[in-house]
Amino acid sequence: MATASAIPTIPTRALSSKPSWIGRPPAPKTNSKSTATMKQSVRVAYRSQGLRPPVYIVSSLTDPQWEPTELHSTVQDNGELEFWRQFDVEEGEYQYKFRLGPGDWWTVDEGQPSGKLSSGPGSSYA
Repeated sequence: MATASAIPTIPTRALSSKPSWIGRPPAPKTNSKSTATMKQSVRVAYRSQGLRPPVYIVSSLTDPQWEPTELHSTVQDNGELEFWRQFDVEEGEYQYKFRLGPGDWWTVDEGQPSGKLSSGPGSSYA
């Protein structure tokens, strides 16, 4: 007489899952912050008759943002100085203004659209 023996049950999950060494490894997840972005070079310049150094830019272009950064100067053909700074930035809208000298004299770039900040003088947009 034959006796019935119990057949061991294997969980369904164990049958369907593959060991980690079988098949291709999963594609790495991309972090949107680590994605390479295209940067472009932007030159911001300021001229005013008779102006002498130092001239600073205060901007969302700088790193850290809104810290005064002294501009370079170049003598033009007419003997006047052009104050400038080059930035490598991602495409977008940036605000900036100029501080003339060590005091509290501010100006904006008259050649660019500008807007009023919540406090202080307006800013130009690049």
